[in-house]
Amino acid sequence: MRIRSEQKSGNVDLLLSVIFGENMRTYQKKSSFSKEAVFPELIRSDFPLGMNLSRIKRGEPVSDTILRKTLILLNFYCFFAVLFAKNDTSDLFCAIESDFLDFVHETNDLLCSSGLPALYVRNPYDWLFLHCANHPYPLEELRSAMRRYYFDQADEKSTSLSTL
Repeated sequence: MRIRSEQKSGNVDLLLSVIFGENMRTYQKKSSFSKEAVFPELIRSDFPLGMNLSRIKRGEPVSDTILRKTLILLNFYCFFAVLFAKNDTSDLFCAIESDFLDFVHETNDLLCSSGLPALYVRNPYDWLFLHCANHPYPLEELRSAMRRYYFDQADEKSTSLSTL
């Protein structure tokens, strides 16, 4: 029974590692995302990480905010991963304006069909994904933002604590 629960957790950890390009569990042991990330509070709160994703996977009830943020994150990753996989013919391939518009329409359709509010550029969490989606390399831009605002912060804190 214990092995089974570890496997379930591992699947979520693997998913997050693929999306963010880092092992989130390594950083979460050092410091909490909600405490260490230098994102605005509206991004940090209910961010779809291990615990929230595991609750959704197990079919446990979650808030609309957690569900909405998770749908945005997963749709963002799926949309651009599939887009880049389809166009893997050139190292120079990058997203263009029509890809951004398609992502926005697809995400809004998903959110609205789920009874959740559409993307709103003045919402900091939504803005993060809209900003990344409008970048020529959306997946790398999201990973870069996570490095700048969380992974590097956790590393700096860990380094400064070890030198004391």
